[in-house]
Amino acid sequence: MKRVSFEGFQKPIDYYKRASILLLTSDFEGFPLVLAECMSFGVIPAVYNSYSAIGDIIESDKDGVVIPYHKNGYQAEEAAGMVAQIMGNEVKREQMALAAVEKSKDYSVERIYEEWMKIIGIK
Repeated sequence: MKRVSFEGFQKPIDYYKRASILLLTSDFEGFPLVLAECMSFGVIPAVYNSYSAIGDIIESDKDGVVIPYHKNGYQAEEAAGMVAQIMGNEVKREQMALAAVEKSKDYSVERIYEEWMKIIGIK
């Protein structure tokens, strides 16, 4: 685990610029902003399928990885294997990173602003 480090709070931008994958192992999230943020930098999110919004944010194996839930819970080995597959395939990793950047545009300030203007009838 030479390339893995656990840090206290840091400004995330420098990490996003250096990262290839973000592993989010939360049991529950509402709408995890960290996913839109990391995707905007081309960082591929790998997340547990533990909350319903995940299907709205990530299309597994296209712009991220959704790790399935099993009867006996989530399997760390399975998550590690899925991440290793991406890291071992540079072409696939680059395709997914580009798809993640494109998907993140759905959650940009400009896009959300436009949607709110439509909802309230201004645009």
